[in-house]
Amino acid sequence: MAALRLWGNRGGLDSAYDEFLTMLHEARQALEAALAARLGDADVVQSCATVSDLEERADAAEMRLRRLLLVHASVHGAGDIPACLTYMSIGKDAERISDLALGLCQIAERIDPPPARERDDLALLGRSVVAVLQHLAEVVASDDEDGARALIKEARGVQQACSARLDDVVRDESGDDVAVAEAMATVDEAAAGDADGPRQPVALALTYRHLGRVTANALNIASSVVVPLDRLDYPATLE
Repeated sequence: MAALRLWGNRGGLDSAYDEFLTMLHEARQALEAALAARLGDADVVQSCATVSDLEERADAAEMRLRRLLLVHASVHGAGDIPACLTYMSIGKDAERISDLALGLCQIAERIDPPPARERDDLALLGRSVVAVLQHLAEVVASDDEDGARALIKEARGVQQACSARLDDVVRDESGDDVAVAEAMATVDEAAAGDADGPRQPVALALTYRHLGRVTANALNIASSVVVPLDRLDYPATLE
């Protein structure tokens, strides 16, 4: 399909293309800073201030992107509506990654880094998620369809790893599986301060869920390179 290359080089959409690429790069920077804070590798206050600034920049960038697209659509008409809708969708995905990075900082501000073994596992998986975002920016910049398909496969594996780690955290001490819906409800309540519970397992579960959602947003963006608009956000439909 090569959608982003074709659309990104068309007149008024050049600015939208550049804005989106900047959002992707800054989303990765936000995630790296948030993980450093969560793992105890950097000063929490300083790192989270950086992430907060980047998240605000992402919000402003998404609004600029929307304005650019609205103006472009009003000038060029129905022929460019699919392009504009695609940029609207993936722009929200990029902004959401920065939101999730800020969520990781909010955990880091409240709870100490995980114990050594859990920290090492989290660090390894965090690097995999950051690598997905790096590869994503490269694929989008080059509009590489083969690269996008490889990235989707890579990101699915990382997403499955996030889910597996989350399942491990919500499994009780006897080794029996706890119902996922029940466990996640407990996590949500504890994070909101409405329930008592082990702080470190709750924080770890939230962290893995955030990383899984970052990867899901990356998958959505990668799908824009290889599928038409009606299948956007559904890379699982790829053969």
